[in-house]
Amino acid sequence: MKKIGIIAAAAGVALAAAACREPLDIGSFSVTGAWRGTTYVHVGTDSVAYTFALDLKQDRAKVTGSGVISSAADSVETAVNGSWSFPDVDLRLTSPEYADIVFNSQFVRQVSRDSLSGPLIGSGFDDTRLTLVRQSP
Repeated sequence: MKKIGIIAAAAGVALAAAACREPLDIGSFSVTGAWRGTTYVHVGTDSVAYTFALDLKQDRAKVTGSGVISSAADSVETAVNGSWSFPDVDLRLTSPEYADIVFNSQFVRQVSRDSLSGPLIGSGFDDTRLTLVRQSP
């Protein structure tokens, strides 16, 4: 009888400890932070590297921020607006001098929850893949 009481008490302690921990919710992390990534656009037999440096802020499902898109020849400042609906992060990058760029990305869970990957469309990018990696929260 004592053995059953000890097992029941141990089970109760285990349940209480589990109840005190927060549940693992992989969909609750934010995209707030500094993100960086480079993609290449083929031009003839060459390719041009474009580096994206975005600083994002998230307020619930709304994402805003700013950034710079750089190549060897030029750099352009951009405003960022978009939405977050895990695992999707859809961003629109705008600059007065260029057509908008749409980045329909998703979290890359196999690599890291700090990686976003998807196609770039617009302003010379035609379904060009980009992966952004969070540099800091």
